[in-house]
Amino acid sequence: MKIVTLPSIKTALRLSYIGKAEMLFSAIFTVILVSGYLLSTYGSLDAAPLGAGSILVYLCGSVVIWAILLFCFAATKQSLLRKYETTRVALLENFSDKKLWLLTSLAIFICYLPIILLSLSVLTPDSWSSIAQSTGGAPLSNAHPIIFTTFVSIFIHIGLLFGSVEVGALLFSLVQSAILAMIFAQIIVWMRKEKISRGVIIATFLFYAILPINAIAGIIMWKDVLFAGFGLLFLMLLRQLYIEKDAFFTKKNVIYFILLAFLFCTWRNNGFYAYLLFLILAIIINRKTFFNKKYLSLLLSPIFMFVGYSVLVTLITSPAPGTVMMTVPLQQIARTVKYHSNSISEEDRHTIGEILSYEQLGKVYNPNLADPVLYTFNEKVFKENEGKYIKLWFKLFMEHKKTYIAASLYNTYGYVYPFSSSSTITDITMDNASHFNALKGYSDIAYSDGGKLAVGKYRDLIMSIVPLFRNIGFYTCIILLGAYIAVIRRRRELTGVFVILSCLFLTTILGPVNGEFRYLYLFVIAAPFVIGAVNSGHNLKRSK
Repeated sequence: MKIVTLPSIKTALRLSYIGKAEMLFSAIFTVILVSGYLLSTYGSLDAAPLGAGSILVYLCGSVVIWAILLFCFAATKQSLLRKYETTRVALLENFSDKKLWLLTSLAIFICYLPIILLSLSVLTPDSWSSIAQSTGGAPLSNAHPIIFTTFVSIFIHIGLLFGSVEVGALLFSLVQSAILAMIFAQIIVWMRKEKISRGVIIATFLFYAILPINAIAGIIMWKDVLFAGFGLLFLMLLRQLYIEKDAFFTKKNVIYFILLAFLFCTWRNNGFYAYLLFLILAIIINRKTFFNKKYLSLLLSPIFMFVGYSVLVTLITSPAPGTVMMTVPLQQIARTVKYHSNSISEEDRHTIGEILSYEQLGKVYNPNLADPVLYTFNEKVFKENEGKYIKLWFKLFMEHKKTYIAASLYNTYGYVYPFSSSSTITDITMDNASHFNALKGYSDIAYSDGGKLAVGKYRDLIMSIVPLFRNIGFYTCIILLGAYIAVIRRRRELTGVFVILSCLFLTTILGPVNGEFRYLYLFVIAAPFVIGAVNSGHNLKRSK
C-alpha cells in the first residue's frame, strides 16, 4: 500500500507547488497589467470611470485567467521547451567554439556598420560631461563613474592627436560596438554548448544583430551600455558557479569572476548596491554552500576591491551630488504640493521652501521625470538639518499616503508595464541627442537631417514589426516569465541570476526617470540568455 500511495503523495505535493507558483506569478502579472493600464490611461489608480467594484472584479478575474494560462503553459512545456538531448546535432558542429565566436562577432559587427557609418556617435549631456572631465574642462567627479570616464578619456585623447574630439567619439563607438558584438557572440557559443535548439539560437542572433536597439546602443557614449554587457557575462559566470560549485574554483574562473563583479560594481554607481544586496541574499538563501571561507572569499573580493577603488576616487575627485538618491522622497513631496497645497500649513510650506522652490514645485513636477524637481533641491541646506526635513517628509506621508504611493508608482510602472509609452533608448538617441554632434566635414550624414531620417526609418520599420520590443517593460515581463519557468522546473542553478536581476531592478526604480530604457538595458540583452538558461540541460535537482 505504501508503494502505491507514496508516488501519489509526491505527485500531489508537486502539483501543489506548481499551483502556488501559478497563482503567485498570475497575481504579479495581473498587478503589472492592471496598475500599468490605470496609470497610463487614467493617470490614477482610482480610475473613477471604471468604479471600485469593476476594478475588483477585473483584478480577481485576471488572476484566474493568468493562472489558467500559466497552467496551460506548464502543461505543454515539453513541446514549448525542448528537453535536453545529448544526441541532437549542434549548430555548425564543424566549427570550434573559438571559430564560431569569431565569425559570430564579425557578423554582428557588420550588421551594426550601417548605423555606425550613418550616425557615427551619439553624445548626450552625460557624454559631454565625461568628455569635459577627461580633457580637463571640468573637475573630476564620480557622478559618472571615474572608471568609465577613464575609458572615455583613452579615445578622446587619441582623437585629440588628430585634432578632433569627434574622431575620438567615433573610435569609442567603434570599440563599444565591437565589444557588444563579442559579448553577444559569447551567448551564441554558450547556447550551442547547452544544446539549445537551432531555432532559438538563430532567433537570438537576429535579436542581437538586427534589432536597432542594440546597434544604436553601441554608438551612444553612455556608461549603461557596457555595464549591461559586463553584467550579462557576470550572469553567465554566476550560473556556472551554482552548477559547478567546488569545481568552479580554477584560477581562470576565479580571476574572471572577480574582474566581472568588480566592473559590475564600478561601471555604474547603483551596480555596487545591486551586488551588495545580491551578496546578502545569496548567503541567506544558500548559506550551507556559500557560508564558508572559499565562497566568501570569492564573493567578498569584489567588495574589498571596490572599497579600495572608492578610497582612491575620493582622493582625486570632488564629491558627487547626492540628489539622485533623493528622487523618490522629493517626487512624493512635489506631488503632494501640486495636488494638496491647500492642506499644507504655512509652517510646512516655509520648511519645504528652504530646500525646494515651493512656488514652482507644482508647476515643474513631472510624474515620469524627477529632474525638474531635483534641479530646485538645495542639498547644502538639507544636510545642515536632515532630521528636520525627514520629519516633515514623514508628517506629509501620514497625511497623504495615497499621493506618496502614486508618486512612487509613476516613477516605476514604465519598467514593468509592457505597453507603456515611456521613452526608449532609440527615441532618446534620435530625437533628443542628435543635435549634439555633427562631425566636422561630415555634417551631411552625421546627425544631419538625412542621417537622422535614415536611421529613424530603419528603427521605425523594425519596431513596427515587433512594437513591444521598444518597451523596457516587455523585457521585464520576459524575465518574470523566465523566473516562473525556473520555479516550476526547479532550476536552482538560476537562483543567483534572478536574485541579482531583482536587486538591480530594485535599485533602478529609485532613479529619476520612469521607464528609462538604458537603466535596465541589461534586462534587454539578458532576455535571450534567460530563455536559453531555463531550457538548458543542466538542472541541479536532476543531478542530485
